[in-house]
Amino acid sequence: MTVGVTIRSVLTDCQTGHHNQTSLVKSLTKVYDSMEMEEFFKEFISLVKHFLIVLKREPAVERAMDFVSKFCTSLQLASNAAQPASPSAAEEQDMHPVLLKLFQFLLQSHKANDKAVRFRCCHLINKLLCDMGEEAVIDDELYEKIYECMLTRLRDKFAVVRVHAVLALSRLQNPADPDCPVVKAYLFMLGCDQNFAVRRSVLSSIAASSKTLPSILERTRDAEPSVRKLAYQVLSEKVHIRALTIAQRVKLLHQGLSDRAESVREACSARLLQAWLRTFNGKALDLLNCLDVENSVEICEKMLRIIFKKASAADLSSGFDILSEEILIPLEKLTCENAFYWRCLCEHVRSLGTAEEEQLDKILPNGVVFDQYIRKFVDHMKTGKVIEVRLQQDFVLQQLLGLVGVLDLSDVVARKAIDRLIKDLLLNENVSHSIVKSLLTPYLQLHLDNDQCLISVAEIVSDIREPMTVVESH
Repeated sequence: MTVGVTIRSVLTDCQTGHHNQTSLVKSLTKVYDSMEMEEFFKEFISLVKHFLIVLKREPAVERAMDFVSKFCTSLQLASNAAQPASPSAAEEQDMHPVLLKLFQFLLQSHKANDKAVRFRCCHLINKLLCDMGEEAVIDDELYEKIYECMLTRLRDKFAVVRVHAVLALSRLQNPADPDCPVVKAYLFMLGCDQNFAVRRSVLSSIAASSKTLPSILERTRDAEPSVRKLAYQVLSEKVHIRALTIAQRVKLLHQGLSDRAESVREACSARLLQAWLRTFNGKALDLLNCLDVENSVEICEKMLRIIFKKASAADLSSGFDILSEEILIPLEKLTCENAFYWRCLCEHVRSLGTAEEEQLDKILPNGVVFDQYIRKFVDHMKTGKVIEVRLQQDFVLQQLLGLVGVLDLSDVVARKAIDRLIKDLLLNENVSHSIVKSLLTPYLQLHLDNDQCLISVAEIVSDIREPMTVVESH
């Protein structure tokens, strides 16, 4: 069998998928060892050219491109292993002549009139750079040439060429350099390229930094759902929650969990939210501390419902370990976040039905105890001029009153205690008018008779407008 046929047979076999590529690499390496380098490369590249003119992503051609890259880079790896080890060995290693000549051929061909050739050149350059490994070193001249040629291809009129030029440049970007031309090109293409496949390739390739983060966040509002989905995936993998402002975190959750596309909602809940949760070792309460609970109640409730669905009631109740023996959060530890979490958790466990009543009893006190707890909290509410503190206290009180709707009020004593509590709070001067709605909601649940409820409310209004006064007789 002639040498040409042997090379041809190997490149033919690699397309079928029925042969192990590692064994084919070894076979072709033996052919290379038995020939002069120039003679081998001439025959080799003449066959590789047949793959470069195919635009369609045929499986056979894709396998052949994978094999060509794997074979050429394997020669480089073998050459590196044969050189003696030294501290500066990585910097002194020369590129294998076959790999170097292949790079040179591709860089000479990237301006071809045929868009298929331009596409395949970018495609193969990207594969070669990836297969060379993270520790690979190339000389400055070749680096600059790849840099220059792929930047040129970023302006190609065909999207498929731009896509693979973007991928080829991903290893050459320098996010630490504020003037890096690759990063600048990426940012421009993220915002201006009309083809969503190009924007997707940039998103998957761009390094996250303070400079690129705003553009990555902007893609969560892209017109194309697949780009929005990828943006959430990239944020979950490349951006730490601490790198985002509180406003950005809330906005991401609001947009992602409310997106019209199910795939985007899934990416936000299953990827981004779970990544954030892992940052806090699965503790949703710690995650709440990184959000603006007071001004984003609805989105935080939606977030907690998603988290609660993935856990059992037993795990949730045992994980809420800040409750005292009386099943109350100590007043000195009561915050907007844990009060909000307490309410949402109790409502969730209550919604699971009678099967989880035992777990609900572990996180919810009885009505009489809770009545005294709220009274103590109201007594400690500050009436000073610090508006921020007062607003926080009002929010906490709203969450505590929300828990009243979850209490078991079948007991007459507990029912009367809560009824008396609501009336007293409506008459209390320290209770803000913003709390009234939170008070009337459980009050209406206690008084199912509309006529009797109307009379009771009228009496309360009368007491507020014309409070009774005690006249002392002398």
